[in-house]
Amino acid sequence: MECIAVTYCLSKTTSVDQDNYIFHFKGFFMGNKIEAIKVVSKNEEFFIGEEYILHLRIREVDKKTLVAKCIRKKVLGEIRSDFL
Repeated sequence: MECIAVTYCLSKTTSVDQDNYIFHFKGFFMGNKIEAIKVVSKNEEFFIGEEYILHLRIREVDKKTLVAKCIRKKVLGEIRSDFL
């Protein structure tokens, strides 16, 4: 399953083989209350405090966190500059 989210990066944790980014989200997904999005990445980089449009492939819902892999991303600030 896939979804698109407009969000901003809150934090990053690193393990041996992957990075985990936590993104802000308040809402519902398929009947589950979601309070954050966790993007699991091996080679994708995000910046804390930056706003993004994310195209996500959902892996699971873990408690109130949507765990996903990023398919595509766009920095929201880059889109705004296109319209000025």
